[in-house]
Amino acid sequence: MVDTKNTTEYYKEVGDYFDIFAKQHHEKSDTNQILSGMRDSFRTYVTHPAPKNILDIGCGPGMDVAHFAEKYPSAKVYGIDVSQGMIDYAAGMCKAKNLSNTQFINTGIEELRQHLQEDLKFDIVYVFFGALNTVSSLDEAAKIIDKLLKPGGQAVLTFVNKYYLSEFVVNMLKLRPGKAMARWGKVWRGYSNDYALDSKTYTPARIQKAFNNTGLQLQKRRGYSIFYPAWFQAGKLKKHPGFCKILYKVDRMANKTFLWDNGEYTLFVYNKPGNGL
Repeated sequence: MVDTKNTTEYYKEVGDYFDIFAKQHHEKSDTNQILSGMRDSFRTYVTHPAPKNILDIGCGPGMDVAHFAEKYPSAKVYGIDVSQGMIDYAAGMCKAKNLSNTQFINTGIEELRQHLQEDLKFDIVYVFFGALNTVSSLDEAAKIIDKLLKPGGQAVLTFVNKYYLSEFVVNMLKLRPGKAMARWGKVWRGYSNDYALDSKTYTPARIQKAFNNTGLQLQKRRGYSIFYPAWFQAGKLKKHPGFCKILYKVDRMANKTFLWDNGEYTLFVYNKPGNGL
């Protein structure tokens, strides 16, 4: 169970879970067209013109750290993850790319400050693919992100969504109510059928409530895979490319309606008021 009083123990469980998949995560992103498309889309929301320090929370195997290190060669890009396996893989990949402006730290967000210079703050903080679904407290994480950002800084945050409408409907039609409502409980067991990981899913309202208690201001929000297949349904894209192309366009329209928050993933962009120059 996710419990703030047992953060260290819980993060060890999370780290051990992702250690198993360190190399597979990179390979999956390279071969899964939906996953790589989501990643490319997430990156477009990082729009700071001239960052000096960038933080990737839950950096995984380091693809995004490498991407932003190449995009912003004058910036220092930090990647943190509770999985030592992910950190080792990410560091090795960036070394192979001869990227000297990266640094990786095996830690969770709550203990990050003790690994940094006291006055270090970030122009960009991003979380791709739901690392905030495995923090011990979303409210505490929101406050920490606020403190880590410079005035004028930007946070781009993604979450596994609680109410994924398409998944619910399909599983109910298949008479699988347990699977249909798997995300709705206090604890979600994750994607894998072979390895369970206690995590939490959040509604957009719950996410916004957590960040409303900070100094950050919401700029944009978006849903992913509302009708378009989710990343773990990539086989549908290969089978029905034409139909999926239509569903992608439907998703874009749905994002302009009340349906935007019924997808598999949600994205939020926050800015910190002020001028960090």
